[in-house]
Amino acid sequence: MVRVSLEVARTPEEQRRGLMHRRYLPANRGMLFLYKEPARRCLWMKNTHVPLDMIFLDRNHVVVDVIENAVPRTTRSRCSAAPAQYVIEVVGGFARKHNIRPGSQVRFEVQS
Repeated sequence: MVRVSLEVARTPEEQRRGLMHRRYLPANRGMLFLYKEPARRCLWMKNTHVPLDMIFLDRNHVVVDVIENAVPRTTRSRCSAAPAQYVIEVVGGFARKHNIRPGSQVRFEVQS
């Protein structure tokens, strides 16, 4: 098990901004994108300065796809292979290091 502190992107504006303009992302930090319904999700890395892993989850928090080490500062869309309701972005290499792959289960804990 691995723990990650996630900022939450709920609104369309927060989701458009994502992790843009960040020059550094600690290994135990990331961003969670929340969507109301599952769909094929596409993200891009414009103005994002660090390589990211994109972890796509279904409504039951099961990983349906992982895009590793997305190249920073590009407008190329990276899309999930299957419908996803949540997306977690973490520093590039995180998923491989922690053996996160399709079928892995994720649990969210809310801290106040």
